Amino acid sequence: MTQLCKEPYRLLFPLGILITHVGLGIWILFYFWPEFAYPGRAHAMIQMQSAMLCFVFGFLLTMLPNALGLPSIGKFQLALFTLGLSALSILGAMGQLVAGMAVYLVLLVNFLIFALPRLPRRNRNPPPQFIFIAFALLAGLVGGSLELEGLLGKTPPHLVLLGRGLLHQGFLLLLILGVGGFLFPKLFAKLEVSPQSLAGLKSGFSTQWPILLAGLGIFLSYFVEACVAKEVNSELGIRLGYGMRLAIGVLLLAQLPIWKASGLEYYLNFIRIALVSILAGLALPIVFPQYVMAWQHIIFIPGFLLITIAVASRVIAAHGGNVGILSAHRRWSLTLAILMVMGASSRVSTEIWPGAYLLHLACASFFVLAALWVWSAIFLPLVLRRPLPRS
Repeated sequence: MTQLCKEPYRLLFPLGILITHVGLGIWILFYFWPEFAYPGRAHAMIQMQSAMLCFVFGFLLTMLPNALGLPSIGKFQLALFTLGLSALSILGAMGQLVAGMAVYLVLLVNFLIFALPRLPRRNRNPPPQFIFIAFALLAGLVGGSLELEGLLGKTPPHLVLLGRGLLHQGFLLLLILGVGGFLFPKLFAKLEVSPQSLAGLKSGFSTQWPILLAGLGIFLSYFVEACVAKEVNSELGIRLGYGMRLAIGVLLLAQLPIWKASGLEYYLNFIRIALVSILAGLALPIVFPQYVMAWQHIIFIPGFLLITIAVASRVIAAHGGNVGILSAHRRWSLTLAILMVMGASSRVSTEIWPGAYLLHLACASFFVLAALWVWSAIFLPLVLRRPLPRS
């Protein structure tokens, strides 16, 4: 248990894979048994707020103590994360959305209880990009609260739209900017990634203004999208909101050296594909706002999910003492990428060609699950292997 507290990803990453089977599998079950209740809301809760949160917490709870010199998470708090994430997926599958949303907010508060008391005891300063992580947590708390009030019938529709935007897209988008902003340049430049290299330097606050303004701009974009959708029309709101996020995303991405040669380390190509997919998913609603749900899944599948797999691969390989695995299995990595693209294509087709809606959803779920089976076969044995003692 002590080792799990030092490396929580060993527990939470496999749990995330398991919960993803629930979140995606319900579409396959619904295709064969459509007499059950439509599982759209349950799928969103299980996949975006439980499965993805397993990877988020697994990464942050492992990385933050190493990067900032903080004490590891305690056994009780780690158990609360594990049980809470499991309960959230079960409540979502049972259609208990109010209880599930309450558990989600408790999990975010539990993370704050883990992080905030430890920060004054840090021996290294965080990099400026961690401002985005703070915005991500704020997005999760505000979005989750608005969604909970919406489920209780206490929130106007445009605020429910705001909550869902922050909850399902803003939270992960801001996290990627926070983690990727300081980690990706090191990975693509082949620099050593050590606790010291992940920490920031003491500097004036003036150097952080661009990051602060970018975070505020992304946050504001969801307000603009939701409020204009109420006051004018939904298509104008979508265009404005996505346009703001796209402009900020392009400016930030232009500063990352993502096109440097990566050799045989395929996970870096996954990051490239994911970042381009996110930008494409932000751009397409500006031109074709009527298919916004389809374009969102370009952000979710080859964007958020693929970048999560890439970062998880690097974490597992580094902590498992087998960085060479990142340049092995090239054929399987190509298979994984193709399956992800097929999953995204099938999901997009449900909105554009709705004639076989349920079949397309089931196929999309199967393709994504197949991609995760490929990844799990390569990396889960390294996660579950007993770690080597560190000198």
